[in-house]
Amino acid sequence: MTVPLPQDIHRLRLQHLARFIRESAQITTAWESYAETHTDPDHHPHDPIAYRQRERRRDAELWHAFTGVRYGAKDLIATANTQMQNISSALQPKRWGMQHRWGWQVSTLGSALDHLSDLQRAWIDVRDALPPFAGPGTEEYDEPLAERNAEASHYLHEWSHHGQAVLEIHEAAQHTPPRLFTTAPAPSPATACAPVVRR
Repeated sequence: MTVPLPQDIHRLRLQHLARFIRESAQITTAWESYAETHTDPDHHPHDPIAYRQRERRRDAELWHAFTGVRYGAKDLIATANTQMQNISSALQPKRWGMQHRWGWQVSTLGSALDHLSDLQRAWIDVRDALPPFAGPGTEEYDEPLAERNAEASHYLHEWSHHGQAVLEIHEAAQHTPPRLFTTAPAPSPATACAPVVRR
């Protein structure tokens, strides 16, 4: 069996991220369209129960869309940070603002990922403590799951808004010449052997 190369794995993770950004935009657009047609001018839902169910569906769809990204998200962030270090010296002064934006965007992604990981661990603890009869479709199972999805939605939106920075960094890295490393010249024998003068 052929073992995939690291660059191939990273490329696949970038594809997952790009797909999540597209899908999250579609989910958000569909929700905004629903909310606009199912609320009054003061944004009160015509049918609160149906509205809440549709809101929960939106949160679940957003969480599901991120699944392909979540398992490789930490490596995406680490690679982006390394690439930023490599391309920083090659950027023209007029693009330094972009470099600064990338920095805080990647930092925001890291913070959001930490929150998502905490929410997932908390959900697993709740799920594992449920009685045997409490499976999907029961209130004991569905309510805490919906709470996880709802609390995660903010951090998932952070990834949908700022994940593009990871793609931009990767693209810039592909057009950045490799860094040149130079070493200082070795001292001449006379310098190397010069006696130490005590003052």
